[in-house]
Amino acid sequence: MKKQFGLSLFPPVGISAGLMTMLLLLMLMPSSTDGFEITVTADEKILNESNQITLVVKGSTTVKMLKEQIKKETGIPPRKHSLGLKNPDDATVTVLQGSETMTHYGIGNGTIVLLFINFEIKVTADEHIFNEQLPIKTNIITVEVNGMEKVEDFKQKIIGKMEKESKTKIGNDFKRLTLKYGENDDFLNDEKTINYYPIEKDGTVRLSIGEFQIVVREEIENEVKNYTIWVNNEETVAMLKKKIKNLNQIEPEEQTLTWTYNDQTLDDKNKLKYYSIESALKYYGIEEDATILLSRNFEITVKADEKITNESYQITVVVQGSTTVKELKEQIKKETGIPPRKHSLGLKNPDDGTVTVLQYSRTMTHYGIEKGTTILLFINFEIIVKVDPKRTFFNRTITLEVNGMDKVEHLKEKIMDKLYEKGITLIGTVPEILTLQHGANDDVLKDGKTIGYYHIKKDDNILHLSIGEFRVFVKNEIDNEMKSYTFWVKREETVATLKKKIKNESGIEPDDQVLKCAASTNGPALQNKKRLKDYGIERGTILILSLEFVEIINP
Repeated sequence: MKKQFGLSLFPPVGISAGLMTMLLLLMLMPSSTDGFEITVTADEKILNESNQITLVVKGSTTVKMLKEQIKKETGIPPRKHSLGLKNPDDATVTVLQGSETMTHYGIGNGTIVLLFINFEIKVTADEHIFNEQLPIKTNIITVEVNGMEKVEDFKQKIIGKMEKESKTKIGNDFKRLTLKYGENDDFLNDEKTINYYPIEKDGTVRLSIGEFQIVVREEIENEVKNYTIWVNNEETVAMLKKKIKNLNQIEPEEQTLTWTYNDQTLDDKNKLKYYSIESALKYYGIEEDATILLSRNFEITVKADEKITNESYQITVVVQGSTTVKELKEQIKKETGIPPRKHSLGLKNPDDGTVTVLQYSRTMTHYGIEKGTTILLFINFEIIVKVDPKRTFFNRTITLEVNGMDKVEHLKEKIMDKLYEKGITLIGTVPEILTLQHGANDDVLKDGKTIGYYHIKKDDNILHLSIGEFRVFVKNEIDNEMKSYTFWVKREETVATLKKKIKNESGIEPDDQVLKCAASTNGPALQNKKRLKDYGIERGTILILSLEFVEIINP
């Protein structure tokens, strides 16, 4: 009977499955005495071209021996290159060590080995590093590296090169190197390899010493943006602003930076070390209370009220969203010389034309003030108030400093204070006992309105003051006489009280009188129990007097 040969899928009795698997792998792997082909592929970033060779090796061939074979094929000495093997699972690369064999790394027929050829890169630095701190005539040095070197090893080469060229031993503080690459100054991490970054042959990296990270926080309405930036204590604030521009396109002159640790505004000319930022960060860490706050500068227009200044007057001021009204008023003082107490600021509502007075502690953001906004400037001015001697029992002329945004009731309070200074005390609530009129028609100034509302301005500013009372006119249309009477009344008086005054002048009994406002003669008659203020009667109001007709029916 013919005997069959083959591999059984089941292990023989007494042999474990694990041992069987190992035996199978050994049977499949090439013998250390059998040759097999591998491909050695060079890094295209370095050679700038696709370059690979095929070599025959054995399982017992060491990495050192393989590097010698590569030298014979390419002329590249072993010290000028390194070899790596890519892990198919995570694409990481294992550097092959000189004494290990192909079998050790599991290299078999058809395996691709990566060839990393040494190349030169340029290291540049600011002048204050090479020229000031080290006696090196140039701010560029050239260092030979390998793609599989770690960044920390690259730094050691840089230090060695600097020590050699400067003939100076570098201290520990100086060894705090930071390396950046590319237009965005990408930071090279010590644990990464050179090959991890897109650094090519004859590429350039930037060197600085003692860099640290800061967080720049920008608050835009309800949105917060954080930027992590590497800086150096020797950098100026102006240099930091340029880095910020690279991240968010905000021009340096439009930036205001505030160190939130102590609410200090950073000056462009100062170096970062002036503010002890690094020390604070070491203690607190990179937290919200140890960050740089970025505010955007923008221009607004401050325009004076032409009614007050009698001329067009405006200035342009640079502010931030966080600028308070108090700070803005100080800026206006610097530009115009007008002290904060001598002016007020307002913002016109485009929908209804009303003006909102800006409060000291509020910010530009609070009022929605942004680039191009126009702020109204109301400059204080003087007005003259003449007291009517017929109705006040004294004759005075008062000069007051007012603002266009002062309300009428505020003006009355100023008048009370001024009279008190002159030894005259008025008893009662200000709005109830004072009446102010202005203009040819003696228009009554109503509480709640501003002085600006009545177009009262500098050099055209005489107000007439009466205390409690004002004049109304009653026209008698009885018997076509068209006789007119003038009465002093109070807003709190009833219509019945006014009718009694009319009786004293005309002899017409109150019950026979019918009073209507001249502005609405077709309207209802004034009711006896109503007060004059209920009908909006004020200084200068004209009332029409007629008789009450009673129909008599004969029995």
